[in-house]
Amino acid sequence: MTDYPSYSFDTASGPLTLACIDIDEPNNGRMLYKVTLKLGELDVTEKYFGGWNYINFNLDQYQPVSPDQTWIYIPQEGDHFLINANTLEKILLAYVPLSAATFKSNHFIENTLLIINSNKIIAKNLDTGKEYLLEQPDNSTYFKAASILDQRKIQLLISNGTQIIVSAHTLITVD
Repeated sequence: MTDYPSYSFDTASGPLTLACIDIDEPNNGRMLYKVTLKLGELDVTEKYFGGWNYINFNLDQYQPVSPDQTWIYIPQEGDHFLINANTLEKILLAYVPLSAATFKSNHFIENTLLIINSNKIIAKNLDTGKEYLLEQPDNSTYFKAASILDQRKIQLLISNGTQIIVSAHTLITVD
């Protein structure tokens, strides 16, 4: 039997478990995990995922929960979302096409969820709900890597070799 990742979270309504149950390749090397989401013994997969219960396959740099345990990030392909552990509210994030191929990492930095994709970077303020987007510079370049410099800045390496430093909270270029 194959060991698939599973993640458990404490919520105000009891334990929430995101379990990878299978691997699927819908087309041309686009690898995804098929998942279930359970609140205690109750299957809530349909409620949160609708009819598409698949998450990104590359979970090496996946940080599922905020340090204060309030926010749970679910990397559903394309329509990724947050779950508030206190209210179980689902909060959709900016759509990322083909996120299975573009997702690199996510990070919780202070009150911000930072999601790094090769074609788009998203910073979501968890207090205000405001979302900031940084798109790939052009169709011939992409975000190759991101380094967290401190609680305020990240350094982005672009595929053409250039580097920029942006605010971790607003994605605005800083010095």
